[in-house]
Amino acid sequence: MNSGRISPNSQIPLAEAAPQLTFKSWRTLLDECSRKPSRKHVHLLRVATLRLQAQLDHKHETHNAANSGARTAKRWNKHAEKLRDSLSAVREIDVFRDKLCVLRGTLDAPSGYSPRSSRACSRQIEELDVWLERGRKIAGKMLVADLKHRKERLERLSVELETTQAFGYSLLPVSSPADVFKMFREAIAGFPKLDADCLHDFRKQIKNVRYLAELFAEADQQTAHLATALKTMQGAIGEWHDWQELAELASRQLRRRHKGGVLTRLLETLSEESLQTALECCQTQNAELDSGVAETAARLELVARKPPVRSLDPVTQFDKRRLA
Repeated sequence: MNSGRISPNSQIPLAEAAPQLTFKSWRTLLDECSRKPSRKHVHLLRVATLRLQAQLDHKHETHNAANSGARTAKRWNKHAEKLRDSLSAVREIDVFRDKLCVLRGTLDAPSGYSPRSSRACSRQIEELDVWLERGRKIAGKMLVADLKHRKERLERLSVELETTQAFGYSLLPVSSPADVFKMFREAIAGFPKLDADCLHDFRKQIKNVRYLAELFAEADQQTAHLATALKTMQGAIGEWHDWQELAELASRQLRRRHKGGVLTRLLETLSEESLQTALECCQTQNAELDSGVAETAARLELVARKPPVRSLDPVTQFDKRRLA
């Protein structure tokens, strides 16, 4: 999930080296989220779990770990995947509600005439948000139950991994910046053409590469550029995926009462626009890496899409306020 809009031309500083994650710091986040599954705690624990999985998997692939360590890592990863599912269910709702809040603010006219379509859209936003609010409470309770069920086992397995000689206390991959670039080239080669059908899978592939690249960002400038470019691509794709998922959710929840609902059409238009932005962002970032940072084994080719039709008052109004 992603919560911010990123332009493909945004100037983002070079990535700073990511702090070396340890299971000790991860267990602290686990405790905090167990006590209070707030938006912040859910997000931090989810990201930390993702980073640990990426680092642990890569270390296992590049280092001949002992069988006992490999088995423990596999068991921890299995429960971590289940935990991520519960965290993602909560995080997704939080992101959706954030986006609806932004839309509501752009559609509510401070004064003067408000088009009927805008008023209808605002009512549908409120209706969907109420439904999401109830869903957030249910997802939060399910997360707490899942944490209660898995917490002790996850903590025990993480301690075993810390004390296993094959892994030691550091999860820094037995690797180098060159290996990270190799992983990036392999990810690019696996997606010769980018379109809506494969873009989300592409994002998941480059996410793990980014987490590893950030570990070398401070020591190697080229890897820092790579980490920044991957973060930019990941953010743009995540923005599109969030709008797409929200549009599909609105269609399912509102179609019985609002056939051809104005909110659904608005979200679909925003999804299409975000898709174009994400595809252009990936092409731009990859071209910069290809020319100025590192050679890539393959070039990204985009599948063109027809621009969305702008016919709704809320779409035009939202776009004007967003660019103001």
